[in-house]
Amino acid sequence: MSQQDQTVVVGPMAHTKMLLHACQNPYTQVHGVLLGSFGTRQSSGGVGPELTLTDAIPVFHSSPTKPLLDMALQLIEAHTANSSRGGGGIVGWYSANERLGDDDRPGQAALRIVGGIAAGLDGMGKAPPTHAEPVAVLVSNRGAVDVLGGDDNVVADLKVFGRDRVHRQQWIKMYAPDHVKCSSTGQKVVREVCSVDAEVSAAPAIYDFEDHLDGGAENLATRDWLTNTIVTNLVRKSA
Repeated sequence: MSQQDQTVVVGPMAHTKMLLHACQNPYTQVHGVLLGSFGTRQSSGGVGPELTLTDAIPVFHSSPTKPLLDMALQLIEAHTANSSRGGGGIVGWYSANERLGDDDRPGQAALRIVGGIAAGLDGMGKAPPTHAEPVAVLVSNRGAVDVLGGDDNVVADLKVFGRDRVHRQQWIKMYAPDHVKCSSTGQKVVREVCSVDAEVSAAPAIYDFEDHLDGGAENLATRDWLTNTIVTNLVRKSA
């Protein structure tokens, strides 16, 4: 099997948080960590690798800097190690580009970071199974606009990229649409939480690591960037 045979399942929690993070920062790039787990799937072609994205942790709403990135990744590693929610470990990076229509592939910062995540997993003895790999997910600005406008093809708001076979350290090989799965539950939650016409659309704020640092000591408890409890509970209730 080739690497491209991996299937990526985007859970409603990860899907909603990625889209909401991008929609609440429409004039800037956004970045965040993807949590999940590697497994296998059974299909007519045999057994193949499957990556399930269970959650997303927003990190930046501006260009990433190495000191803050290193700090955020350490905090996320500690959070996942101590979590009883079973959300899995770090398996990728998501981003949305700054300009509307700039949806061809992730920017250079995102590509460097996901490459670093892959190298880190190898170095810590957490390398993915054979033919599996971390992924870079691009939230399509145009696709997000279409979703909020009522387009039924919700999967069009996400593009998933894997390691290129020629440029081994570049995550620029886009997964075929039939290798990216979003459940009908995920579609329902994204509409309820993110649609401008939805009753709950103005209720949940999603915070990233930058928001957490900018909020000052008095807002540390409320700007809960690691779990975004309000959004998490809303997704669970909607699902």
